[in-house]
Amino acid sequence: MIYDRLQIIDNLVEPHVAEIIDSEVRQLSDDGDYTLIYYPRLDWEKDDMGGTIVLNEVAEYKGNRLICFPAKQVHQAMPVSRNCHKLRTCIVFKTLDKGGQIYNS
Repeated sequence: MIYDRLQIIDNLVEPHVAEIIDSEVRQLSDDGDYTLIYYPRLDWEKDDMGGTIVLNEVAEYKGNRLICFPAKQVHQAMPVSRNCHKLRTCIVFKTLDKGGQIYNS
């Protein structure tokens, strides 16, 4: 399994509220090989917005979704709708690949 090859080196929770826009994030070499973002909120609606742009594509926020991409890849959190009064919560894992490439960039 893919996750058997990853070693977690750091994790954090990134909360956002409506109308907050993050600047682009380019990970540094000491941030590991891959970034995994988990969206835990099962009550999140598509109209709430708040996805993440990775590789010039939007990964929509869907509860119980995990996305994975190379740690050096530029990415950006998308704003939450002004009509959404929920906290956009993501759990981010920085990982090292213990053997072989798992993602074709």
